[in-house]
Amino acid sequence: MNSDCNTASLAHAAFSRLECEGLLQTERYFDEFRIRYATTEFTDRPGNVTQVRLAWRSTLEELWIGYLHVASQFRGRGLGKRLVLASEQLAYRLNARSIQVYPLQSAREFWLDRGFAPHPRTARVVIKRVHIDRPP
Repeated sequence: MNSDCNTASLAHAAFSRLECEGLLQTERYFDEFRIRYATTEFTDRPGNVTQVRLAWRSTLEELWIGYLHVASQFRGRGLGKRLVLASEQLAYRLNARSIQVYPLQSAREFWLDRGFAPHPRTARVVIKRVHIDRPP
């Protein structure tokens, strides 16, 4: 439970720097800690919320970005990049080995442009090493 509190406070610190109104939710779900950050400021209609959903698996030292969405009206303003950067900062603070994403094919270039690379074992997943001085 103590590690859950620490993970939640690290998530709060990482996403509070975004300088936009938002809601951070955290929960324990079996062996992972789920984090959802949704902006209340960049929503163009109900259900179309700019948000990122993460899953932290401390036993594997991996942070998965399960979902990243920027409401269509607000695309091209760097919001997606800022959400990825906050996620990377969180991964670094959690001492994660990597961040992994299973992107839609149409979004693959976005991830590659952020420094992610194809996973060595599966082509559909992209990965970014966080602590490059630690073995994978």
